[in-house]
Amino acid sequence: MSHQVPHRGRVPPGIEDASEAAWRDYAACCAALDERLDRLRAAAAVQTRQLIRRASGGRAPLRPAITVDHVLRLARAHGRVCPMPDPWRCLHLLLPADAPAPIPARAWDRTSDFDKQRRLRQQIEWAARNGALTRLHDCLSALREQDWHRLPTLQWPALGASPPRG
Repeated sequence: MSHQVPHRGRVPPGIEDASEAAWRDYAACCAALDERLDRLRAAAAVQTRQLIRRASGGRAPLRPAITVDHVLRLARAHGRVCPMPDPWRCLHLLLPADAPAPIPARAWDRTSDFDKQRRLRQQIEWAARNGALTRLHDCLSALREQDWHRLPTLQWPALGASPPRG
């Protein structure tokens, strides 16, 4: 008995198109995919909460207390420094009016990563003192990865490469 592989036909060669229209189509596809993923995540979160509620006999599970340390670990995960200017400004609008302001976009390029991180820490400590730490934690948790400013990645020299000569 002979096993025959079905003929799949020829795959056409790829077409490179770097036009503005192609990039707009690409961006639209990415945005549609992000939107679909957000809906799926939201639906999964609802289903998870329902499963947890059923498993706990209908009682809402107790949420562990959020501490400054929890929020700082969240804010520093994966080399994070602080939110990018626009998400940070939006996040600030969700806090009480007297919360420390984020680094303004106009000063972003003149502000060191250390000072940006220090300002976020000031917001976190302010939130802890003023009963807004859980809200701040939830807002930071809701940010997408691309909404975070990160420390630059160090480029290690290739193994066996000669050291630079001074």
